[in-house]
Amino acid sequence: MKNNFCDCCEQEIDQDLDFYQYDRNDEILCEECYSQALDRSTVIQTWSPQDQETKKYYFPMELGKAFNTYYEEIYTDDDEDHQPVKDCKWVNSSAWRGYMDVEFKEGYKEIESGWITGRYEDVTWKHKLNDLMDAIIKEETDCPVMFSIVTSLTSNLFSSATSVIVKTKDEDQFLKWLVEEYGMTREQLKTSLT
Repeated sequence: MKNNFCDCCEQEIDQDLDFYQYDRNDEILCEECYSQALDRSTVIQTWSPQDQETKKYYFPMELGKAFNTYYEEIYTDDDEDHQPVKDCKWVNSSAWRGYMDVEFKEGYKEIESGWITGRYEDVTWKHKLNDLMDAIIKEETDCPVMFSIVTSLTSNLFSSATSVIVKTKDEDQFLKWLVEEYGMTREQLKTSLT
């Protein structure tokens, strides 16, 4: 029987009997800490016109790698191509506030970023982006290029840090579609994230 301790909560782990995983630094995480890391993941929703579907991915900071919608590590080139996140880390902006800083892979462009919240009456300028997010989740978009909406935790329980991402080569085509087909200017997108 090998015993060890969770690097996060220091709970004792029997490596022969208990569930455990390794974090990004090859330290042991117990089942509860591993599950909590997955729950705090940065979420990636990527629309693909070739597949005519939206793929969902998770990138938990503590684990430092991407997972598919079933929380399985991704290995295929296709999944890697649909998932633009390279890494993420928590940044403290004060003693009790912070946000997730997301780094994107080379070849991807952040069109705009900011924060989102629910569909509340006092933030009507955010509704157009909420509608775009609903369209991507429900696979109701007709965008001719792949694009991702990436959301991460902040210390504000009512908002998520959000970025709209495209491949660098597709920026102009995406912005043209956004205006001509979706009816949202880049300025409106920027405003919806403030």
